[in-house]
Amino acid sequence: GWGIVKDTMGNIYFSDVGRNIVWKIDAKGNVSRFLTGKHSHELFIDDLDNIYGVHVEYDGRNDRWLTHRWKATPNGMVSRLNSETAKDLYEYTDQHGNTYIFSSDAHKKFAKIFKVTSNGDTVHFAGGTWGDADGKGPAAQFRNFGPAIWRSDSALVFGSGGIIRKLTVNGTVTTLAGKEHGFGDPDEPGASGFLGIACDRNGTVYAANWRKGIVVRIARDKIVTQFFASSTGWAPVGLLIAGQDVY
Repeated sequence: GWGIVKDTMGNIYFSDVGRNIVWKIDAKGNVSRFLTGKHSHELFIDDLDNIYGVHVEYDGRNDRWLTHRWKATPNGMVSRLNSETAKDLYEYTDQHGNTYIFSSDAHKKFAKIFKVTSNGDTVHFAGGTWGDADGKGPAAQFRNFGPAIWRSDSALVFGSGGIIRKLTVNGTVTTLAGKEHGFGDPDEPGASGFLGIACDRNGTVYAANWRKGIVVRIARDKIVTQFFASSTGWAPVGLLIAGQDVY
């Protein structure tokens, strides 16, 4: 799990998918279980300190993935928002109320981004065939999607096939950090992948490369530098920027 968020009181919450727990670290450093029974790779938080996630489990009898969205109030009251069957489905909403849905299937070799406008219209916004090509709209190619983050210039930065891509408001896709920077499908020889991603107020992107045990910084001019290197045997997976601090 790469989910990590901070509330207005200074409490840190992070996901532990190995034990299906969301942990809480209070401002004094005390660690406690905030939620149990939630297998949620990614966490979100709103202005009222409500925490959200998507619980994922595999139904082996019917060979399908089951998911449901949940909400937890600051005092730990959990409610189920809705229920659906989905695979590799992520949704992100911009400041204008448009929702972007990421959908991919490694077996059928397709990966697309759909845009649902604030009035309910759905359009095929970018992607199509399987691959890593940059381009505009259907000319761009994606593979399995990873986490995403909004940048200050309204661009959506996200992972696809282990590399880091940028999607602009007009549907143009470019690669910010690729295989030449040590990213890529971890199943490929010499390549590595990432999980956590964060962005500061200046639009600088930070990405956790778990295989190499480093965090890289990607500036607005696409210059990629090493921000942090972990000690042997420890790998960063989740990232959070709060003020001037990086967690």
